Amino acid sequence: MDVCVTVNSKYVRYLYVMLISLYENNTKGNIDLYVLQQDFNEADKKLIHSLSESYGNRVHYIWVDPTKFDVFSKGKLEKSTLSLEIYFRLLIPELLPEEIDRVLMLDVDLIVNHDITEFYDTDMTGYCLAAAPNICHNLEVRNEWRVWYKKNKKNWLHYNTGVLLWNLKELRKSYPMNYIFNQALDLKIDTLTFEEEVFNVLFGEDQIKTVSPEKWNYIVTHIYNFDNPKFEIYKTNEEIIKNCRIVHYAGQNPWHAGVKNSTFDIWWKYAKKTQFYHEFLAELYPLTEKKLEELAAKIINQDNKIFGLEQQLNKQAELLHYVDVLMDRGTKKKIIAYLKRNGFNHIILYGAGRIARCLYILLLGTEIIIDDFADKNYQGPYCGKWALAPEELEKHNSDLILVTTPYYYKVILDELKDQTSIEIRSIEDVVKEW
Repeated sequence: MDVCVTVNSKYVRYLYVMLISLYENNTKGNIDLYVLQQDFNEADKKLIHSLSESYGNRVHYIWVDPTKFDVFSKGKLEKSTLSLEIYFRLLIPELLPEEIDRVLMLDVDLIVNHDITEFYDTDMTGYCLAAAPNICHNLEVRNEWRVWYKKNKKNWLHYNTGVLLWNLKELRKSYPMNYIFNQALDLKIDTLTFEEEVFNVLFGEDQIKTVSPEKWNYIVTHIYNFDNPKFEIYKTNEEIIKNCRIVHYAGQNPWHAGVKNSTFDIWWKYAKKTQFYHEFLAELYPLTEKKLEELAAKIINQDNKIFGLEQQLNKQAELLHYVDVLMDRGTKKKIIAYLKRNGFNHIILYGAGRIARCLYILLLGTEIIIDDFADKNYQGPYCGKWALAPEELEKHNSDLILVTTPYYYKVILDELKDQTSIEIRSIEDVVKEW
């Protein structure tokens, strides 16, 4: 089995984790690894060589001249976690030895969970590549990217190239040298995952053999991104481990993501087998702290919103309760009797709201006189009078200020007691005592 990776020195430790998963779950001595790189030092090479040799496998380093890719714009690439090495994939038919007829290209941010010989031995007759539809995009080419494709295209499946089986024999026979590279220059595709789109545009119509994403490239970081997923969702790690041969962490690497999601445990199982395990943990700690701080801030914000909503709901419930009470038959007589019994013949209704309007209607034309309305937040015409500001109440000689907003009664009482000598009661007091 010939396997290829394109990677730089910064990712050598993550490559190491991926390779342990690959080597442990496949026949020892059966793998030739080709590492396409530009900056591996001797320590990097020795590290991967020792690991491969311990499983009886072989490793081959191929140096790639990075200046070959100066013709491509790298503006977006430099702002991302991706690296120049993804462009090396455009030259794989030219960079790998002629005697290799097929190669399995793997990203480093994945775990090979089972033997993958079945996939490697896929019948590629009539196809240049084999890949799984892309879970990141719910298996289809995004609408805004369709401008780069032929207008008569019928197959709109979008393939993820993090797991890509190459039929090198067919590619070399059917296409000229540097075909993919030269086409990439002409296409001028403007996306962060530039090389992936190149393969989809060039071969996605009928030259990529479709394999199961649930089995061969299960991108766990994107499975909950869609309202109507076109792929099966495995809800537990046990299901994933049982059904998925390759588990992929595209866009959210376990070693960078801070707070773990449950599927990261599959990656950490293999990371724990490496000498880098404690380094990973030490590096992850500040990232996790930062994520936890951000999460705590979001939770506090949400709690505040929920508390505010609860307040509003409680306020509305109380308001509706008193409106119902005031609308009951016999309420008018009870209110008038209560007010007269207590000597409250001239009153001010505090609160320009629904309860105040109900009381105004009930008392209109009776011996109880409503002198005015008052409200902290509204001053203006209200029920044929003028709603006053609280500080204007001191000039009145009314018998009672009746607070019609019971939810805020205590706050209003504290605000008014130093501004007026008029007695203050709430609608709650009236209802309880009548």
